[in-house]
Amino acid sequence: MKYLTLAGHAEREYAPDKIFAASQKAKAAIAQFGGDAVINSTLGECLDEDGKLMVLPTVERMMRTMPVEEICSYAPIGGIPGFNEAVQISLFGQLSKRFFVESAPTPGGCGALRHAVWNFLEDGDAMLTTDWFWGPYRNICEEHGRRLETFPMFDEEDQFNCEAMEQALGGLLERQNQVLLVLNTPANNPTGYSMTPEEMDRVAELPYVREPHPMYDEMGGVPAIEEVRFSVTHNRGCFGACNFCSLAFHQGRTISCRSHQSVIREVKALTEHPGFKGYIHDVGGPSATFRRPSCQKQMIPTDSERQKILLRGLMNVRRDYPIDAEFLQVQDAYLQDEIAAKGITDIADLTPIQPGLYLWQGDITTLRCDAIVNAANSGMTGCYIPNHRCIDNAIHTYAGVELRLACEELMEQQGYPEPTGQAKITPAFNLPCRYVLHTVGPIIDGRVTQRNRELLASCYRSCLELAAENKLESVVFCCISTGEFHFPNDLAAEIAVRSVKEFLKKQTCVKKVIFNVFKDLDKEIYARLLGAN
Repeated sequence: MKYLTLAGHAEREYAPDKIFAASQKAKAAIAQFGGDAVINSTLGECLDEDGKLMVLPTVERMMRTMPVEEICSYAPIGGIPGFNEAVQISLFGQLSKRFFVESAPTPGGCGALRHAVWNFLEDGDAMLTTDWFWGPYRNICEEHGRRLETFPMFDEEDQFNCEAMEQALGGLLERQNQVLLVLNTPANNPTGYSMTPEEMDRVAELPYVREPHPMYDEMGGVPAIEEVRFSVTHNRGCFGACNFCSLAFHQGRTISCRSHQSVIREVKALTEHPGFKGYIHDVGGPSATFRRPSCQKQMIPTDSERQKILLRGLMNVRRDYPIDAEFLQVQDAYLQDEIAAKGITDIADLTPIQPGLYLWQGDITTLRCDAIVNAANSGMTGCYIPNHRCIDNAIHTYAGVELRLACEELMEQQGYPEPTGQAKITPAFNLPCRYVLHTVGPIIDGRVTQRNRELLASCYRSCLELAAENKLESVVFCCISTGEFHFPNDLAAEIAVRSVKEFLKKQTCVKKVIFNVFKDLDKEIYARLLGAN
């Protein structure tokens, strides 16, 4: 009796993978000629030049402190919030505070491809891609009852083979109702090839239907398609360094452009479309305003709690544009009621741990004092991530949009991002304190340097000096740089206490300094340093 150990689709002759074959050739060349003579530009490696595993020291240290059951447990479907936030800071730096940036965990690029194969192809259909492709593409297709067909990526002149692509598309459309064409260009992975203008022309001028997939019909359609139906895309890629809109990630940093003649031909073809209204929506990249919701999930919530969450999110993402007095009147009344409902604490009712030094755990936006300190970013106009949990977001939320406008005015006058270790002062608007002191702490990526320590100390000195200049008596400090900027909590607290004590030795009008903490961990650290235990 014959026992099968493999599924039927796995019982086939082994075919070498082109991508890994190229990598093996590079490794063989290195072994023969030496690493200095050969550059391996094929696959990414997980080992450094010394053959050691490439891993961030912070990740290694954290893994060594975690219990085994935590290391091996499943992560939440939405990802670990702290990790998602750390990724944003690592990738986008200060821009993650100034612009709307969000991270979403996925099973990788292959995971996205799996969804496309399953949702856009019928059973037995073929996905089309170039003959240079990652081997798992074929496995993904076969696992879902689909097939993989390819066309030669390059012609005899080593150019993208548009003719072969069109022939393959035509052949598939004779055999199936739709085609999923996967082209990783520009910034092609794995070849690094970018299309020429002529090749872009031929791809862009294929007879697309300009309709959303029929699967959306039963869901109410896609209203936003009306905003982009008659748009013309003339380029792909982005050479900018901002990275806040993700274009560079999706389309690469190499710009591939169509010719003017191709754009004109497409526009002429659009005029023959039955739904054409006499104008082109956009030339460059499509834009959608989403003026009409297609499902109930897009409607404004009816319960008060969800409405509050939505309002905060909208306030967080609103840019620093002028706003009318009527809105401000309504907003101010609402925020003051909300803060009062949370409960206001007057620092006059607090008891010092040491002369002039206080420790208080709670919401910094509820303190009645002369000034609170905001751990800001270099843009200084607040956190633009909806309902983010950072202190910058909370302070701007409950101060109201006036605070963002005031900060923008300061930055406009300054003309450049706020340097780390300095401070700015603004009114507090709807907060129970009188002023907000904004300071940008150092961002820690790896080990803490001496320069990091000096900059954090400068944050505390700058805030106190600014408070003294403005004849303020009480200042409340948050735990600067310990949240999103990853400064170790215990070391940051030591620097904070030492810097404040040194300043108070001088003749100053600042008489009360409150260390505000939110986490129990920080409370324990400051209590130990201040001798409260």
